[in-house]
Amino acid sequence: MKAKFKGLAFSSCTSCHVDAHLGQLGKPGSSAAACDTCHTEQGFRPARFEAKDHVSWPLLGAHEAVACVLCHRAEPKLEARASPIRAWILQRGRKDAISLTQFHPSGDVARCDACHADPHAGQFAKRVKKAGCADCHEVASWVRVRFDHDRETRFALTGAHSSARCESCHVADEGGVMRFAKLGTTCASCHADVHAGQFAAARGGAVDCERCHTTAAWERTTFQHRPPFTSFALQGKHASVGCADCHREVVVAARVRTRQYRGVPQSCEGCHVDVHRGTFRELAQ
Repeated sequence: MKAKFKGLAFSSCTSCHVDAHLGQLGKPGSSAAACDTCHTEQGFRPARFEAKDHVSWPLLGAHEAVACVLCHRAEPKLEARASPIRAWILQRGRKDAISLTQFHPSGDVARCDACHADPHAGQFAKRVKKAGCADCHEVASWVRVRFDHDRETRFALTGAHSSARCESCHVADEGGVMRFAKLGTTCASCHADVHAGQFAAARGGAVDCERCHTTAAWERTTFQHRPPFTSFALQGKHASVGCADCHREVVVAARVRTRQYRGVPQSCEGCHVDVHRGTFRELAQ
């Protein structure tokens, strides 16, 4: 091939150099594909590109500190486009500087799940589809959550629940995913029955803890030793007797003890010794 010296095109870098980015940044000669926007004549690397230049998708919050290669990864599919160009370069003994880095990731990059894996394993699929992760999270910090448990769930946090740590109720499953969806809202869903099922038949076979307890404090009960709570009203000296004197601890299983409430005798002789030694037994019949 005869050397040409006059009339050479030199208006743009691509007049002599192949497009190292394989047309991802625009057609050769266009302002978007202008190499000197990011590169200098002193060296192709490193590129001159700052966060403020990321105008197509502004880098906000923590994204500003993320390394470029974490989002713009090498795309093997670009090799099919690069192969004939690379062969042309090598045939002419020129340096191969083609990059397979993908600058325009596929999918809706405005959505977090376009780049990030779902740490909730699809538990909020419907919610994310509608509003995205930003409905609860911020780009400044993933752990900074904007979520109102009272307004956005069917379980308002009242009493002691309002100060409980999230992970005490939302525990991780076998796969290490913290569970949020489809959790039970009854007391028994999270708490063990300290009464060992003595009140399980209180309402359709379920333990109705709220009949006597509140979320403010477990030890503070609304129970009153009279109807309708119990048929045995505390009268006279009984009113000042300590609860533990009648409701003693019993063993219900290995290493499991509880106070007995069901089946406690209500007759005098059921708790007291007959000081008359049966003298008035006939009168009691």
